[in-house]
Amino acid sequence: MSLYGLSKKVPEYYIISIINSKFMSQYVDNFVNNTQTFQINDARQIPIVVPSFEQL
Repeated sequence: MSLYGLSKKVPEYYIISIINSKFMSQYVDNFVNNTQTFQINDARQIPIVVPSFEQL
């Protein structure tokens, strides 16, 4: 699986750090997909807040 950003507002490392977090892992397991594998369609269902440049 590879990840490419479509917007310059959010860098790829920000999205990768969210996906790799323990909180997001538990969120996906409980609300999106409770199987062992994480798929690209699961990643599309994750709500991500787009930060401002100062917040980033």
